[in-house]
Formats: sequence, C-alpha cells, structure tokens
Amino acid sequence: MNVLEMEMKRLHCTEAQFNYALSQPLVSLNKEFHLSYHLSIYEEPVELLAVDDLDPMQWQIKCPYCGSRTTIGDTYMISGYVGCNHCYFVPGGLLETVEDLRKNNYEEYVKGNFYKEGFRK
Repeated sequence: MNVLEMEMKRLHCTEAQFNYALSQPLVSLNKEFHLSYHLSIYEEPVELLAVDDLDPMQWQIKCPYCGSRTTIGDTYMISGYVGCNHCYFVPGGLLETVEDLRKNNYEEYVKGNFYKEGFRK
C-alpha cells in the first residue's frame, strides 16, 4: 500500500473523493502526506480527519482552538482565530475572549498567545 492509498484509508474516502479534495484551492498535502485545509491565512492549515463527502463543509477536522472533532462548516472565525460549536459561543470561549482582549488588552490580543494555548474549560 503506498502513502496516498494509506491517506485515503485514513480519510475514509474513495480515490475520486481524494482527488476532488486535493483539487480544492484551500487544500494541500503536508510533509506527512496528509491532506490539510487552510481555515485562516494567519494560522497553519488543519489536518483533515475525514473526506467522505464532496461538500467541503462536511469534511471533518480537529478544531484548532479546543481540539474537538467538528466539520469545516461548523467553524466560526473572529479576527482570524477559528473555533467551533464547543468553544466559540460558550462563556469564556473564543468569541468572549477575543472581544475582551481587543477592548482591554490589545497587546495580548495582537500576540494571540491565548489562541496558541487553546481553550480551557
């Protein structure tokens, strides 16, 4: 089994689905030959976990903020930071944190260290 066949197996997709995904402008192969998706121009692309649908919004990823498994279509962005249903709207979540830092601690907001540390609930 070659590397691309192993990647198709990991993504639970057919060769046609894999080729379609790879043809999309926001999709790339990372150094491990895993498909990745560019959610934000500010952050590294996220690794795709499943590409079992032709609709990119249904492709599964690991949320870059909280680590939950979600679909691309269920992500939200604020100021270039991306979260999902599990971490975006909840108290102390991404939306509240970004708005608070933007108003009260602009330097930390710009650095983005809170995002690199991830969501803590």
